[in-house]
Amino acid sequence: MLPIAARSLGAIVVLVLASACGGGEVFVVNEAGVPPDQDASIGFDDQSKPGICGGCTSDDCDGDGLKNANETTLGTDPCKQDSDGDGITDSVEVNAPKICVASPETDTPRPLKGCKSDTDCPKGKCVGYDPTNKDQDGDGVVDGEEDRDHDGFIGKCRADCPKGDECGAGQTCQAGICTPALDAKCIGTETDPRLKDTDGNGTTDDKEGGNVVCNTAALINPTLNSNGTGDWTLALDPKITAVRAVTIKNGKPEEAAVTFDDASATVAGFVLSKTGATDPLAQDQADEQKMGSLPLLKITGVFNRQPFKTYDGFSAVVSQRIITATTATDAAALRDKILVGISGHTASDFTVNPGTSHGAASKFTLLITTVVRKDRVVVTGAVAPQQTFDNKNLDAQIRMRDLTNGTALAQKGFGLKSECDGFVVDALPVADFVWLVDTSGSMRDDQTLIANSATEFFKKLTASGIDFRVGVMRGGCTTSGVNLTGGAYTKSQATFSSWMRSPSGPSGCEAETPVTAGKNLFERKLAVSPKVTKPGDMSPGLRTGAKLIYVFVTDEEERNFQSSDVESRTKTQAQMEAHKSFAPLLAFYKKQQIISFGMIAIAPACTNLAEPSWIAKAMVEKTGGASWPICKTDKAVLNAALQAMITAAQGASSTFKLTRVPISSTLKLALGGNVVPRSAANGFDYDGPNNAIIFNLAANHPNYPKIGDKVVVSYRFFENAPAIN
Repeated sequence: MLPIAARSLGAIVVLVLASACGGGEVFVVNEAGVPPDQDASIGFDDQSKPGICGGCTSDDCDGDGLKNANETTLGTDPCKQDSDGDGITDSVEVNAPKICVASPETDTPRPLKGCKSDTDCPKGKCVGYDPTNKDQDGDGVVDGEEDRDHDGFIGKCRADCPKGDECGAGQTCQAGICTPALDAKCIGTETDPRLKDTDGNGTTDDKEGGNVVCNTAALINPTLNSNGTGDWTLALDPKITAVRAVTIKNGKPEEAAVTFDDASATVAGFVLSKTGATDPLAQDQADEQKMGSLPLLKITGVFNRQPFKTYDGFSAVVSQRIITATTATDAAALRDKILVGISGHTASDFTVNPGTSHGAASKFTLLITTVVRKDRVVVTGAVAPQQTFDNKNLDAQIRMRDLTNGTALAQKGFGLKSECDGFVVDALPVADFVWLVDTSGSMRDDQTLIANSATEFFKKLTASGIDFRVGVMRGGCTTSGVNLTGGAYTKSQATFSSWMRSPSGPSGCEAETPVTAGKNLFERKLAVSPKVTKPGDMSPGLRTGAKLIYVFVTDEEERNFQSSDVESRTKTQAQMEAHKSFAPLLAFYKKQQIISFGMIAIAPACTNLAEPSWIAKAMVEKTGGASWPICKTDKAVLNAALQAMITAAQGASSTFKLTRVPISSTLKLALGGNVVPRSAANGFDYDGPNNAIIFNLAANHPNYPKIGDKVVVSYRFFENAPAIN
């Protein structure tokens, strides 16, 4: 025979040999002349022939962990890691643990049973993932949206447990197998691509909360604003469209600013990067004083300096203030004035591109957050007319909190990821409030104001969904007579008002020691009384799972910390904190996880009218609360402060703590399969300092969670946000 043609295909040579009598034979050899059955490096059986996938010579052309030959057998594409385009790679689908599935699905054995082959199934077949069908169960949800992390497992449920401890919550290890195959406690927010009704509750998976709000198409995409000079990435609600750069003349290298508006919500906001203090409390206080010096404006603190940590670990505080303008202005103009005022520059140094005038009023609410980083201070503020902010049916309140709760701010260069958190409700928010009241002669008007405002306070508490009790005690320093007024808590507004006007309790120190009295109350009454376990029991014992919240009411310094009645006028907060009694008192409050708030004498606002309440202020700041100046408190200030305090209490007592810090403007929530609206009036909301979902609903509202309900929350987060245990 004579060779009439030779064609080289990479490492393979095809020879066509013709005989002198005509005809011919085809031989396949490698370049060394060795037939393929004698060369292990060549395998037509594994489909790695030249020309496949654009000239691939590998036995796994798509690099998905499956041999090309196996993919041919399975019917998958050896050139695509994800043949059916469902988001899950072929190898994950092929190797996913199997379960018994019957037809009709209602005959499927439950609890769900894991299997290796059909013989393991009392009914139905042993079924794994199908890498050739993007919606294997035909429920209308793509498989990659059901197994959202694309790992072949449903939530944290596991199949095998060779060590005995690998199973998920709700599963037990039996002879090396996790049983049941799936459980509500471990599936989380995922559903099974093989079952139309994963949990068998009668609701198909396409209507379950996880697929309703966590589906990629359902997620909210914020608008990102990045600034290299200011070192920030800002994630803005898509409704905020007008973002304008600010030019700062004679600025330092760290200085930068932008303004933005949501005119439909009458909200005007800003971000300012600048040099400043190393403590956010001190920086916010200094900026408050700068605002107070602005002409034609009156600044009143409503909820001062609630501390928190940003998702990336920086110390921060958030404050709420009421601003009264001598002459009517609008939100955008007032925002620009505040921005210049706290920058340390003169107006001539700032070029602020004017936006659309909106939000005309004479009274405004300002929310402002101060974040201290290693090389700069970043301040975020938002302002709206007070009437608009207070109307919970409007968007202003939520929009402003989203801008100033710290969740929208990252350092420059970070992108976004998404998360879906699921909860099976096993507890609801429970909180006990104790008002510790200075009853010295100068306090009568303040006690009356609180008593007369109680109707609004109890209305707000009832609407918060918190299972609450409220108590009152006089703030004396003696250890005798320590007990709540009436020896009990109450849920009655009328009873509370009566107690506030004439509280009983320990005497001594002119009843000017509410912080000390709080410690004595806990140790001598609350902690030693029988535990409260029955609903409606108002006795003074502690309740399991209840958050204990103290409210200090005083216009004096803690009397037992002073050698004279006016000593705090001549000392700083740091000097008063150096008193030998403060450290053990603070340690006690932290150990018992008591959160404290205060209607107290705050310097410099109250210095000329009262003795600064340094000890109460320090305790509030160091236990996660906030305070407002007693000397500036009228009914409007008190109602605003109480609403902010209740929101903080909702967050502190919430059982819905998220696994990461979200960009709160992207939050969506489903209760069962129903989407609950984000609303300050009738829906869910978010408390930033506690990283918690809260419900602004009465406990009897149909959208308020009940024990056993499933709650699913979806959101975007900055890609460097760590998981929270």
